[in-house]
Amino acid sequence: MKKFNWNIFWDKKANEDFVASTGKTSSRKEDFFLYLYYIIKNLKGVNNKDIILDAGGGAGYLAYCLSPIVKKLYSFDFSKNLIRNSIKLNKHNKNIKIYQNNILKMNSGAIKKKIFTKIIVGSVLQYLNNYNEVERVFQNLKKISSKKIIILFTHNPDIKKKASFIKTYNNLKWQKKKILKSLKMEDVRFWLDYTIIKKIALKNGYKVKKIKIDNYFFQSTHMFDLLLTKKDV
Repeated sequence: MKKFNWNIFWDKKANEDFVASTGKTSSRKEDFFLYLYYIIKNLKGVNNKDIILDAGGGAGYLAYCLSPIVKKLYSFDFSKNLIRNSIKLNKHNKNIKIYQNNILKMNSGAIKKKIFTKIIVGSVLQYLNNYNEVERVFQNLKKISSKKIIILFTHNPDIKKKASFIKTYNNLKWQKKKILKSLKMEDVRFWLDYTIIKKIALKNGYKVKKIKIDNYFFQSTHMFDLLLTKKDV
């Protein structure tokens, strides 16, 4: 089966409104600020000593909000159109570096020899293809992490909740075409088994914690957050 082209998908999303460009079509604009609150909470706070990496930073809204309260922030995405929007939004934020890259490669000179205190990976794992790629991401991030690193992976689809979530489409009063399109997206998305993720994390020297998403968010019905720290700390 032909692989789904996520680059084309996100390049198109870049031309949509604030909510749609984040991929959260079921959310309101106001929800973003609560999303930001939980990111800061799960990172155990952020301050002006933090050097943060925003991996999968999209159109740069998260970077924009965090800029005033951190020392330095690097934000990347693999969509050239989203990066274009992010650069435009953050052009006056001097402590932000924005660049295009792929989380599976992490080969940009922008972060060469950089050591981050906190890393945010915003709902990215679901666009990978398999657990080997998940492990590669864990390994790539470890190379640029401080000893007391906190890595937060937000909104990851839970394979154990997939079947029950799919059934909820039967209750929607959407047009059939829209439902079929959405169901197709659920099939190409990479649904994650936390048990396997935990084994990969432990194997690569991380402590790992599964975090329940607040019930306020629609994503709480079928997703979880993931927190990694280094085992030797």
